[in-house]
Amino acid sequence: MLRYGVIRRGGALAGWQSDCLHRLDRSGIAQMICTATPDRAERLRDLELDFCLLFGDREDGVALSGVAKYGVWYFACSDVRRFESDTPGFWEIYYRHDVTAAMLLKIAPGDYAGIVLKEARLPVSRDCAENAEALHWALSRFPLNVCSDIHNGVARYFADAPVPRARQRYGTPSRSQMLSVKLRAAADRFIRNVGHELYREDWSVARLAAMPGDYIGLDARAQLEHVWPHAEGKYQADPWIVAHDGKRYVFCEEFDYAAYRGRLAVCELPWRGGPPQAAIEEPFHLSYPQVFRHGDDMFCVPESAQAGAVRLYRAVGFPNRWEYVRTLIANFNAIDSTLVRFNGKWWLFCTGGEGPHSGFNSHLYIWFADDLFGEWRQHAGNPVKIDVRSSRPAGPFFSHQNQLYRPAQDCSRSYGGAISLNRIDTLTETEFGETVAGVIRPPAGRYNEGIHTITWADGECIVDVKRHAFYPRGLLAIVKGAVKNAALKAGVPPSVVETMKKRYR
Repeated sequence: MLRYGVIRRGGALAGWQSDCLHRLDRSGIAQMICTATPDRAERLRDLELDFCLLFGDREDGVALSGVAKYGVWYFACSDVRRFESDTPGFWEIYYRHDVTAAMLLKIAPGDYAGIVLKEARLPVSRDCAENAEALHWALSRFPLNVCSDIHNGVARYFADAPVPRARQRYGTPSRSQMLSVKLRAAADRFIRNVGHELYREDWSVARLAAMPGDYIGLDARAQLEHVWPHAEGKYQADPWIVAHDGKRYVFCEEFDYAAYRGRLAVCELPWRGGPPQAAIEEPFHLSYPQVFRHGDDMFCVPESAQAGAVRLYRAVGFPNRWEYVRTLIANFNAIDSTLVRFNGKWWLFCTGGEGPHSGFNSHLYIWFADDLFGEWRQHAGNPVKIDVRSSRPAGPFFSHQNQLYRPAQDCSRSYGGAISLNRIDTLTETEFGETVAGVIRPPAGRYNEGIHTITWADGECIVDVKRHAFYPRGLLAIVKGAVKNAALKAGVPPSVVETMKKRYR
């Protein structure tokens, strides 16, 4: 049991701080011994503590770096390598950054920010409260994550060199700065709402003129050879190419805007441009069809987060007849589940919506099992990574020069903005580490707004690419919305407004 103390000034704890302590005390691996104010924290030295949590300014704990075995840990709502801030998430909005950071550091003597124990990279919302909530959610879980690493003997980062303090420090914003952020947020909301009515995301499947390994060590645009057309009112994304019985098939999500739901579809290569056949349909949304062989059968694990589970299907008439077999992981909204066999185990990578505000794009989770049909267990470090730039899966794992790589989405600037190729450095039941080793950017031309899945087989590499297509009927929706708002302001009863809306739909 790890023994810890808390250093803080007077007053009630913030909600995330209380949540942090509750998580530690309920974990069974850490126990709070006492609390102290910064001016009386010296008395903690006699308690043989394993660590101290500092809720306050770093300066309050600098003189106490030796008070506990693992030192004094403090929280930062910014990337302290770049700048320090007293206002969570505000300055990233003000300076139009794409990413904000949450960090837990061990105080180091000297002019250092400290040793980084845990960190998260999150997308910047245009709302200050949303940014703060997402940052605090991550911070509240970091101490328990570190305690778990210590308990499992994998907290190697305590030996890392401390990072220097950033030269730039931002304090409390002025009234004019706060006003400018509010006005900008209002303008962004208006543009986003109008754009949502007038333009639709349009994903298409395309052939890439290279293989994934060709992008290792590069940060380059995709070079496309061909983009397949699709029917109006639909789009096709999340391709997965499969070689089977001497033929090649592309499975993909086919999204229907009228139903506002996706199904799985399949087309044999060479694709002549006609509509693909239906493969798997459910009353809930399906996408990201991972198709693979296991034993004598072909299986599919699609994204079925809307059903709240990871579901396994078996082909009973490949490629377009499938049956549900079982649920691999229940009661979890897994996004883009991707399986790989490694070191004698099955590993399932996905992102999840446990965290607030776009956790689906940033919070990476791992499950593992000895057998595909066996018991699936959570990784000890879940979420093993929080980074909107390289967490959400983007296609199958691949090997390159005897190294295992994992494609992931970069959603920092926009959803599916690029593909990061991550080299797997460590993967065990208690430890995980990866490094971004290459980046594939969207191609030049019409589909230059996104790329977020890459797959290959038999020398053929397939991706999906994004543009925004003008939707003329959106103009009518904008006019109807304006008339509705005007009628409500004029005192027309809401029931009458809804009746007229249905009549003139």
